[in-house]
Amino acid sequence: MPGGSTGKTFVAALTMLLVEDGVLSVDDPASKWLGGEGWFKRLPNDDEILVRHLLSHSSGLGDYPYTMRYRMGSVFRAIRHGGIRFDPEELIRFIDRKALYPVGRGYAYTDAGYLVLGRVIEAATGRTYYDLVRERILEPQGLDQIGLQDRSVLPNITPGYMMGARNLRKDGTMKIDPSSEWTGGGLTTNPTMLVEFYGALTEGRIVKPESLALMLESGWQNPATPDWHYGFGLFVYDDGETFGHGGLWPGYRTHVTHYASSGTTIAVQTNRDGRLDMQSVVTRIAELP
Repeated sequence: MPGGSTGKTFVAALTMLLVEDGVLSVDDPASKWLGGEGWFKRLPNDDEILVRHLLSHSSGLGDYPYTMRYRMGSVFRAIRHGGIRFDPEELIRFIDRKALYPVGRGYAYTDAGYLVLGRVIEAATGRTYYDLVRERILEPQGLDQIGLQDRSVLPNITPGYMMGARNLRKDGTMKIDPSSEWTGGGLTTNPTMLVEFYGALTEGRIVKPESLALMLESGWQNPATPDWHYGFGLFVYDDGETFGHGGLWPGYRTHVTHYASSGTTIAVQTNRDGRLDMQSVVTRIAELP
């Protein structure tokens, strides 16, 4: 199934590999790599955003899904083309041009911010994100059941259900084209693959232990909610004792959590996107004797 935003952890892990290689720094201004792009110059806080802010949703950027521009554009494309697909720059342009807060002094979850991060990765390396994540993470770790959402029709996908309605058409397409998600998520997976990925991540087989520590300790931390924060591509709870990520794609929901004290990772998926507390499902499994 599409894993939704659980793919952001792969983006963050790849970013940390590039940091280890010396290709990127978490303190690089995004403008170092994207300053010549017109769409980037129109972003709020464009001259202050660092890579670390994009990783931790602390850039002050808003998001696109609930903007009127995105909704109107989606309706137009659904009517005109029979489906909804946007390039990353188009989605980024939908966000409000007013910053939500000063850079590094707040948190607001934003898919658009991770699309900007994807463009940083590609500009710094001269490679595509999908080629890099396949070569640096998926193939070395044998994660051969994780697929790339780099096309409109995804192979070997179970049908999902939105408000009881099947989301896959007869030709295998969806109303919202999965290739639009890109570095906002952009991977198909199953629970076994997510568990194996987290095992490799926590055992130092993807990034160095000090890189994982930085992923867990970084990010803006709200004094009003000291028990959790968003690090680099991970929701972090209880000072890193528990961490993971959730994901939503129309017709599907995913959740994965790692428990550091026991070394256990639990991942669950469902092929419906209705109201279901996936974290509580994970918690119930964790509490089984």
